[in-house]
Formats: sequence, C-alpha cells, structure tokens
Amino acid sequence: MALIDDIYAALDDDALFNVLPELIAKDIGARSCAIQLWSPDLKIENHLSSYFPEEMNRYYVEHRLDQHDEWARVLFENRLTMGAFRTGDFQPVEEFCESFIYREFFVANGDDTARCLGFGDRRPDEGLVVVGLHRPRTAQEFSDGELARFDAIRPHITRLAVLRKRLKAAQSESEGARLIAGALRDAVFVLDDAGRINFANPAAEDLVRQRSILAIVDQRPIMLDRAAQLRFERALRAVRSKGSRMSHSIGLENRAGETWRLHVVPRTMGGETRVMLYFERNVLPDGAADRLISLYGLTETEAAIALMAASGERARDIGERRGISVPTVRTHLQHVFEKTDTHKVSELAKLVASLPSLWST
Repeated sequence: MALIDDIYAALDDDALFNVLPELIAKDIGARSCAIQLWSPDLKIENHLSSYFPEEMNRYYVEHRLDQHDEWARVLFENRLTMGAFRTGDFQPVEEFCESFIYREFFVANGDDTARCLGFGDRRPDEGLVVVGLHRPRTAQEFSDGELARFDAIRPHITRLAVLRKRLKAAQSESEGARLIAGALRDAVFVLDDAGRINFANPAAEDLVRQRSILAIVDQRPIMLDRAAQLRFERALRAVRSKGSRMSHSIGLENRAGETWRLHVVPRTMGGETRVMLYFERNVLPDGAADRLISLYGLTETEAAIALMAASGERARDIGERRGISVPTVRTHLQHVFEKTDTHKVSELAKLVASLPSLWST
C-alpha cells in the first residue's frame, strides 16, 4: 500500500510527516484529517491538520479546545484503544451540531465539519496518538469499507508516532542519522550509492548473525531467498531512479516461516544520496493458519495465501514465492474472501489480527 510506504518514509522526513494528514484524508476519502499527539498528562504535544487554516489549528491548541471537543469525549467514554470508529455511531450528528465545539469553533469560523471517523491509541509512555478524519454535515457518513481501511492503517500511524518520538529523543542527545537509527529497536541499514552498507544498527547486526533472511556479500545485503532478492533489486532500482522520493516495501519470509516487511526508502544524508532499509516483523497470531483452516474451512494453500496477503504482500510477490501465477493467487484469495465473509485485503487483515484462540482438544 502506497500510503503505508509514505507513513514509514515519514519516520525521519519532517516535510512528509507534516503532510501525512492530507495523504491520509485523500486515501480514505475524507475532506480533512487531524493528527494529535498527547502527552501522558493529556496535553497536546503536536497537532497536525489538513484543510483547516493555520489560525484555526493554533486557536484549537492554545485555547485547549480538546477539553470541549465532543469527539474527544466520545473517544474517552467509548473507544479509547479499541480501534477506529465513527463518532456518529455513538452520538447523532444532530446532537453534535448542538455542541459548543461545533457552534463556537466550526460554525464561528465559517465551517460545517460535523462527521468524524477516528481512533485513539495509547503509546508505551502512556501518551496518546489521536487521529480524526472529517466530512461536512451534509456529506454521507463514512462507510463500513472506509472504516475497515482506516482501521487497517491505524497501527502503522501509531507505530510511526512512537518511533518518531524515540528518534527525536535520540536526536536531542546526539547528531547525525547514524546515531538516530541506532536508537531504533528494529533492524535498519543505510546503503551508499554503490549499494554497500555504511551503517547498521544493533538490531540489523543481530538480523545478519541469524542468517535467516539475509547475508552480507561484498558489504552488500543479499536476501537468502532468490525471489525475494529479485524483488529487493527491483525496489532498489526504483528508489534510485532520478528524482525519486517514493519508498517501496516487499514481503519476506525467514527460514522459520515468519513473515517480515522490508521498506526500501530513499534518503539524502549530509548532502549525499542514501538508501535506508527498514525491516519490520509482521506479527500474526500464533497458529493463525490452523485457526483459519479450523474456523473457516480454508485449505492449507488458501490459509497460507491469506496470511501473506494480510501481511501486506502483493499478488505478484505471493505468486513468485508460491510458484504460481497471479490469476491463480487471485482465485485463491477470492475463495478466502467467500469463506471468511470478507471483501478485500484490509478486512481480511483485520479478521486475521483478531482470530480467537483454538480450544485445546
């Protein structure tokens, strides 16, 4: 998903991070989006927003309107850390339009924002990541499909907020991208323009020592799986193309059968072009394949493909890894959708993440 690539590319790109609300709103189909980072004592540390004028954003923060925000009240009373939700499911739009925040903030500024799709996730430091998507009063309510898609990208937004906070803390103590990357718990490599590794953080060094996904040959990272190496080479060529700012991500599987996601991100460091490799472990419930087979009647092949798709792998990548054609992959996925009563990958990913434990026999 291009949006997820952008989310991780914003890890150390402030300009891209600042326009994330606009990208998220466009992806879901909202008029506006606001991202708020709250401190553990529930004060707003950072407030980013698309569509709304800067003076409105500044007024909201300076006058602590979050204390009068009906959507925040609905969040804390009903849905904190429980996934994305429509505020209209808990408070009718007509009732919201009688609230202080609507009359004295939105209407007072000539605006008619009255529908919200949002979530609030807790950070490890007990602070919050709060995100809201908005539409005008006269617009249609957010659909179930839009809710599911937003919920699918929710953990990535929260993860980005957590990692950026760690990066900023590391940056205040030391200078340079290398020391910043060293603060991350996930594996990070930085490649020079010849493709050689000129930095690897401790987690990356551990990944190399495990020899489960990649090896180092002539100071270059080489994926142990041939098909994965070909996908990696294509991603490298793409991010190195002239003027490219787009990151790419590919699915990987180690020798133990665990799935990973590799983000290949172009970066300018010290005036020189670099490529950052960021390895993210896909966390799936233990025994997820067995649960899909037992609960939904999937075949072993369908369960394997369902988990690969839920982990973010494209049909082409799945086909290469399974040795089957893309149409065959799509046929299997259609069977998975029918058996699990889902309609697209984002809904399937949500179902996989919430699979119940199987009873012991």
